[in-house]
Amino acid sequence: MIRFKIELFTTNKNNAFEGANVSNNYLSNLKFQYASTNKKIDIVEDKSFIDKFISNYNYFPSKYSIRAYDITYDLLLRISNGDLNDENIFGIESQYFENKFRI
Repeated sequence: MIRFKIELFTTNKNNAFEGANVSNNYLSNLKFQYASTNKKIDIVEDKSFIDKFISNYNYFPSKYSIRAYDITYDLLLRISNGDLNDENIFGIESQYFENKFRI
């Protein structure tokens, strides 16, 4: 039997991933990951990021802007460290403004 290593990622965690028919154990086994939009922006702690964002885009960053930044930054860091299929990057955890990722 051929076995595949599957991991589940989404940018939109919604009701499709919850309920009686969806087991948290299954999601855990699939290493389910999603980017959050629940953290409140801390204007004092995140001042440098906010100032740079406003300087570039002329508006205050939304929770979706921060989520996109976190996902993009994580992906670029992983790409810069080599092959995304390299087993040496698995288990590495990264944390940014709002999100923490582990592959």
